[in-house]
Amino acid sequence: MNGFSFKRQSVEEAHFVEHSEIEKKKNIEVGVEGGILIPKDFSKDRTVAVKLNFHFGQEGDRIVFTLKTTTVFDVDESLGNDIADSKVESECLPITLAQLRKTVKNVSEAYGRGPIDLPPFDEENNE
Repeated sequence: MNGFSFKRQSVEEAHFVEHSEIEKKKNIEVGVEGGILIPKDFSKDRTVAVKLNFHFGQEGDRIVFTLKTTTVFDVDESLGNDIADSKVESECLPITLAQLRKTVKNVSEAYGRGPIDLPPFDEENNE
């Protein structure tokens, strides 16, 4: 990546509910929304973070699975101290989404369910 290096992704919150009495559906809604955190003073902190809220299913579905994640990147000094949201989005979002797919799979397995294998997000293909 140009000036950013992946540091870690952490799960801030995870919820998984299965309603076995509800019939399975073939099409389940999946959504992701989030934001970017850029420090005001890069002399004290040279990291940026991408926070995501992921949901699989919705109220009334057999399975409802939500995650809140934070993905942190180190910022190379060569980028200077003025980093635009668009730069973070174009460079860090594809990595963040790829990490989210891995996390969804791992967490769903940890809940004792089969792995939820999401297809790549469109933004991942923009790398």
